[in-house]
Amino acid sequence: MPGRLVMEQQKDAGLQDLKKDRSNAQGEDVLHTQDAFNGQNSASQKAAAHGQVNTSEATGLPTPPELDQSWRDGPDNKPMGVLIERLAQQCFTDLGTTLKTMAEVPESTQANGVVPHAVDTSVASLTKKRTLMDFAHNQRDRFIKTLVLSDWARNEQDMARLVDIKVWQERQLGAQVQAISSIGNTKHNMQGAKIPNPNLDGALELLATGTSRMPDLGYLPPKKLSAKQLLRTLQDMNVALATRLNMHEELPYYFNDLSIANGRATFRVADEFEVDLSVGDEDPSTPFWFIDMRFLFSPTPDITDDVSRMELEKRVNIALASESKLQGCYDLLHNFVLTHKINVLRDQASQLLREKWFECLFVEMKKRVLIIQYWSDLAGPKSWFEIGVSTGKQNRKGSKPANAQLSVRWFRRGQEVLDDPPYIDWKTLNVEQVLGTVIAKHTSCDLRNTQNGLVKLAGPNSKLDITLDACADTPEDCSLALGLPGMRTPYIVRKEVVTGKWAISPPTMLAARAERSMNADLKADPAVQLAQMLCGTNQERIGKAADLAGWIAVASRTLAPQNNLKALFGADTVSRSIYNCNRGWSDSWALVATFGLSGDKWWAARMEPKLDARGASTGRIFAEARRISIPSDLVAFPRVARSLLLRIGKLAVAQISLAVVTQDLDSKRIPYKIESTASLTPAERSRGERSSAASAEPAVVLDSASFFDDAKSDPIRKPFKDGAIRLTHHRNIASAPAAAGSRAEVAHCLRLTVRHGVLNHLQEYLLTKPRDADMFMNDRGALALRVRVQFGQPCVSVLQARLKSCKRLDAYLVALARYSFVCTHLSLTRVTFTYPSNPDLSATVRFSINPNVPPSADLKLHPVDFNPHQRVRVIALRTFNLAPLDPKSFTALLYTLRTSISLNTAYSTISALPPLGSLHIHPHHLLAYLWTYSAPLPGAGAQFKIQWRPNVGEKKKGVWHIMTQLSKPNKGSGELSEEVRTGIAEVCLKKGSGRIGNGTSIVVEDELVGEVIRELDRVCREGGEAVAGKKEEETKDVKVETTGRPSVAAQRTGLSTSVKTQGGQQKTAQLKSGGHAGLQQANGSGNGNGHRGSVTNGNGNANGNGRLKQEIIELD
Repeated sequence: MPGRLVMEQQKDAGLQDLKKDRSNAQGEDVLHTQDAFNGQNSASQKAAAHGQVNTSEATGLPTPPELDQSWRDGPDNKPMGVLIERLAQQCFTDLGTTLKTMAEVPESTQANGVVPHAVDTSVASLTKKRTLMDFAHNQRDRFIKTLVLSDWARNEQDMARLVDIKVWQERQLGAQVQAISSIGNTKHNMQGAKIPNPNLDGALELLATGTSRMPDLGYLPPKKLSAKQLLRTLQDMNVALATRLNMHEELPYYFNDLSIANGRATFRVADEFEVDLSVGDEDPSTPFWFIDMRFLFSPTPDITDDVSRMELEKRVNIALASESKLQGCYDLLHNFVLTHKINVLRDQASQLLREKWFECLFVEMKKRVLIIQYWSDLAGPKSWFEIGVSTGKQNRKGSKPANAQLSVRWFRRGQEVLDDPPYIDWKTLNVEQVLGTVIAKHTSCDLRNTQNGLVKLAGPNSKLDITLDACADTPEDCSLALGLPGMRTPYIVRKEVVTGKWAISPPTMLAARAERSMNADLKADPAVQLAQMLCGTNQERIGKAADLAGWIAVASRTLAPQNNLKALFGADTVSRSIYNCNRGWSDSWALVATFGLSGDKWWAARMEPKLDARGASTGRIFAEARRISIPSDLVAFPRVARSLLLRIGKLAVAQISLAVVTQDLDSKRIPYKIESTASLTPAERSRGERSSAASAEPAVVLDSASFFDDAKSDPIRKPFKDGAIRLTHHRNIASAPAAAGSRAEVAHCLRLTVRHGVLNHLQEYLLTKPRDADMFMNDRGALALRVRVQFGQPCVSVLQARLKSCKRLDAYLVALARYSFVCTHLSLTRVTFTYPSNPDLSATVRFSINPNVPPSADLKLHPVDFNPHQRVRVIALRTFNLAPLDPKSFTALLYTLRTSISLNTAYSTISALPPLGSLHIHPHHLLAYLWTYSAPLPGAGAQFKIQWRPNVGEKKKGVWHIMTQLSKPNKGSGELSEEVRTGIAEVCLKKGSGRIGNGTSIVVEDELVGEVIRELDRVCREGGEAVAGKKEEETKDVKVETTGRPSVAAQRTGLSTSVKTQGGQQKTAQLKSGGHAGLQQANGSGNGNGHRGSVTNGNGNANGNGRLKQEIIELD
């Protein structure tokens, strides 16, 4: 085919060109080649049309025929534009799907104040970014492929021509393959025609005459057959075997898989052997002969031993020559293979015994039965399996004849297992795998029995998380995972493969104890031991957390034997722990934690001593147990923390308090009922307490008529409506007192409704002012009170007293508003208020809440060092405690504090002036004082008595009456100088708005009493400074203008006071508590240490910007 040769040459040239240059810059060569090729095609077409054959001018060969281009119009050829359009549509659809997927990702809350350039750690944000990047990556790959296709499409004519050539080549190759196949089939079909014709003439002559014209000439042995002759001979033998087996022999049932080739018949028995047999003649009566045998299982050695092979060949040939023929051959070889398999397994088992299964495996051979006992060192009934040869009658199906086969019998703890026989691969013999399968089934059975036992122990309310992983062939993968709520890591229970002992991980002390019990005692139930281990783990975990929480464990040795524990705590209890959550708990109550497979339970148990016949205590027993309902949010805690136990302790306190309250109500014969109530205050709701029935607190509901002794004239009952009163525990227990043997305090909350128009001031305060958590009232008149009592003590009487206190608090608010005091805190135990004139000053009245002692109160004044009433605090407290719970006492206290604030402020101012100790103030009571002066002041011996006169003056507001006592000088002091007497008289005679005097006394209103006291003090101190000034020759006159009242800070460090000298000039001294005065003088220009003003000396004025120089003058 010259044309084909030309095409191949062109193809090779084209491929070489493509290999040399793959760029798109082949334009001219490609176009030139294409034009030349198209020219040849057009020329050949014209020649064919005229019946002429064109030849190439260069080679003289005919031009190739036109290539088939029908594929271009086929359904598989798609335009490039359609491909790009579909790609754009697919991109748009994927974009919509990606956006929808990103929108479905839940958003995570991000904290305020995130750093702008911080690393993004949000799971939702990272998921969205990853989804968007995956979409972009996939679309990028698609468009890159499209770009490559578009580059190829720019040379579409060249590509089309290349496809045409490829189609032509594929057709040529197909034609060649078809031709070769046709020739081979023809040759194979001609095999029957090569058989030579029979010598009919010679045969007839021999049959007729008995002789043959062909004499025996003693020929030499024939020559060695050539390859063709040998092939012909083998083919003749194949025909003879096929004819005999199909027409003359009855094949055994298990010899139905056979093949004939190379002059032999090969019989194949699956997973056992295959044997090659042949015949020496076409006569059906001649026997078959053994050629070769191969095993079809592993591991098996090759039969290369001459002795063994000769013996095997001898026995097989004898069986073939017998009457059974092929059946005898099958029986012999089949039994030989079964025995050989058992021996192989025995050798493997012996090897295992010498290696890792040392002393844990027992191997024994009895006739053709292999016995392997595993876990031989375990006590109790043994386990083993037997591999032997069975008749196979029990497994026969239909007309299938019985056939001996290998079988396995498994004995588990001395009992044969019939329903779950182990599977053995007889093709690949591996006794270790067989042993693993048996042990895996044994382990799975033990774990399944243990699982059933645990489920039975747990009961219907099981909280046990149990997972069984059973594997049919790998014992290492057989495990039982056990867990209870709150456990961090579940326990994994397994059986050791070699020894058969129980193994539990992770290793802990409790796990080791359970392992030891299950492996040592055959009668020990593994389910019971594992249940004790699980409950002990939770008990140990809670015990450690209880130690951190400060709980006190109650030793079990202090308990007396008791028979009704299951009736008290439930039959599913495996173990229990007893605690006192606080040192303030009494011995009568305890918190009991019980542990079982149905979960952890908490109980509030009342305990009492058990007495013997002589009345002596033999220990304590549980008299009563109340189940504590644990909210679902506490049950779901992944770990036991101190905060969790503290919440459980509060629930226990609430349960015990409820029991004590009901016992108290029963003793007082007050009817009640128990309901569930929700929180009243918004603060309680904001702390996460829900109002659902599952998390609501139990409440004791009382009738107001029964609670107030059903007396309508009872003064306690007047402010409150008739209706239900709800009493709940507030889930709070205070720290234990320091005193040994004392009890802690618990809080109860009482809720009821106030009559309309009653306690208005208290209601307004609780709604608009900062409130204490012990009291709350809403705008509808609902009142909630919290009261604290000792743990385990009744509280009904205390609650009645607290209700009475509500009216007292309302009266306190009325009094505070009357005297312009500002209440900053109001509760049942404390009242805090600030002064009307100075918010920096405050007072706190704290009431005693101990019902065992008479009522009392304590008064605290703030700030402690600068409150002007600090000198009369003891007198005020003693007066108030005469009737501490009477609202009139509180009103009187506010009245005296309001009245004496100006007076005591002035006293604080003059008492801080030096020299200290020269002024003595003697309060007789809150509204009567006496103050005197002593040396070295010139006014030593002067005494002033001041007393409040109520209902006097304008509008009957009251006035202060100041009386002078100048005739009785103090000891050690001389007579008052005339200057001091004259000054005092001038102050007393001075008239003005709000003051009037007669020379020896003065009546002044409250607003001006401080000014008058400071004037009298100035006179007494000015005289002393005038005498000292005469003896001092170098004293300079300094005038410092001061404006405004001294601040509190000035009172703390010292006061700047201006006094007159005898010369009529003024000088200002910096007074300090050390008994020294600093005289400020001008010394140049600059700023003083915190003082600015104008300074005047004897010569004139100087600017106040100069730096002040202090001169310390000691006053004798």
